[in-house]
Amino acid sequence: MPRAKRTKPTPPAVKTPEAETPEAETPEAETPEAETPEAETVDYHRMAPGRAVTTKRGIVGPGGRIDVGDLAGGKTAFDAFVKAGKILPPGVK
Repeated sequence: MPRAKRTKPTPPAVKTPEAETPEAETPEAETPEAETPEAETVDYHRMAPGRAVTTKRGIVGPGGRIDVGDLAGGKTAFDAFVKAGKILPPGVK
């Protein structure tokens, strides 16, 4: 089978001061501040941001719902993860 012909990438265009044209300044329209919606409180345990754990259901990533029955170690392992801050209790944002 014949090989495809290699091509060299094109170099990026170089801007020179003469080539730049001053843009007309436009007054910025006032932008209303976006209201951030209140974070809803959850009524279940969930994984902390940046954390994941392998459970009986598979991998549970950040923000994923997790329960005592999901862990092979049961309540002992679950309590250890909560104490370490890897699992967030209900109501924590």
